[in-house]
Amino acid sequence: MRVPDASEASAATHHQAPPDTHGGRWVAAFLFILALVSALYIRPEFKVGGGEANAIAQNLVREGSFGNPFIVSARTGPTAHLPPLYPAFLALLLWMFPGHPAAVICTLVVHGLHAALLPSVSKLLFGLRAPGLYAAALCIGLPVFAVLPAWDAMYTATGLMLFGLFSGWVVERTPSPLLAGGAAGLLGAGLELMNPAGLPVLIGWILFITARKYRTLKPVALFAASFALMLTAGCVPWIVRDYRCFHRFVLIRDDLGIALHASNNDCAQPSLDANLISGCAARVHPIRNRAEAELIVRMGEVDYNRLRLRTALDWIAAHRSRFLELTRQRIADFWWPPHDWAIRTITVLSLFGMLAMARSALGPSLFLAGALVLFPLLYYVVESNIRYRYPILWMPLLAAGYLLSALQHWATGRGIMHRPSTPRPASPLPGSQ
Repeated sequence: MRVPDASEASAATHHQAPPDTHGGRWVAAFLFILALVSALYIRPEFKVGGGEANAIAQNLVREGSFGNPFIVSARTGPTAHLPPLYPAFLALLLWMFPGHPAAVICTLVVHGLHAALLPSVSKLLFGLRAPGLYAAALCIGLPVFAVLPAWDAMYTATGLMLFGLFSGWVVERTPSPLLAGGAAGLLGAGLELMNPAGLPVLIGWILFITARKYRTLKPVALFAASFALMLTAGCVPWIVRDYRCFHRFVLIRDDLGIALHASNNDCAQPSLDANLISGCAARVHPIRNRAEAELIVRMGEVDYNRLRLRTALDWIAAHRSRFLELTRQRIADFWWPPHDWAIRTITVLSLFGMLAMARSALGPSLFLAGALVLFPLLYYVVESNIRYRYPILWMPLLAAGYLLSALQHWATGRGIMHRPSTPRPASPLPGSQ
């Protein structure tokens, strides 16, 4: 059982995707509208306000400086606790439209764009839009995504899909791999300044797209070198800003120590929600503990994070069995989130979809499998939260869509589903004969 894969003909065509049709654009617009309605009514969980990103955004509007993420507890000054792009975006919205409605509206738009892009990403990966259409139907018809304007999760997910589409487009239309890699690197830098955890997905996209386009190692190496150079160049200004503020080297953000300490201690539970309910978060996290926030003021944010990193690593070394148990539960929460039947359904379908994909679409299956293995590694050692799954949930959705498309193809071949009586004049897809 397999989906007819247009990539079987890519050796001759060098992966030249045909231009989008007006019909495809209308379908994308229709999916966009349906996703907006779905986000509003199927899972109406609007979590606005609060969080470090909103605190930094409000500080940018009031004082013009990127700082005070723990203002609930104390003024801690300049910060590198979060990457700059999303708090700056929230600050722009607050400055232009005071209050939270603008952030909610923009997040709803991103939800719509996320669903509308799935068929195009499917076309890029598999040569067919059908798996993406099924994926969009799943994320629209099931209560998969909550609306979380306080965090960048859906922006990161949509940005990672746009990065793949843009990189595929620029590779086809730019004869120089240096120019194509540089353009992809600049977009990648923007995504890194929003969420550095997306780097494995960016690298996976580059490997997948260049392997399809280029037949020798030299252009791949030129593209990769140019991509890495421009990605670094795009991030350097923020790294320089952090060094000037803290006189320490910070690679985009410096919250690892806080996150590990808040997740691995004597009172820690596997999930963020459990730590909030038990009061553990209020005992160890500076956003809820004034003593911890004042320690940041005295030590400086970077040195405080290094202290808490050592504290967390010492605790892990002394409590290995408890750490392994917490890690096991967090892995389970990531892939099998409690009380979330919709995402559990996607997980089951995607597993069978990946197995079907490995038989007939090896390149896409390797890309998706690699990204799904590498992206969540950090989230296994910090307290779990459903929003950490959102940036890569489009991948299991596409795998689930691939399975449903394969089932449709199998059912049509067996006569369970009827083919149209009058065939279209277009030439048949490779592999569908």
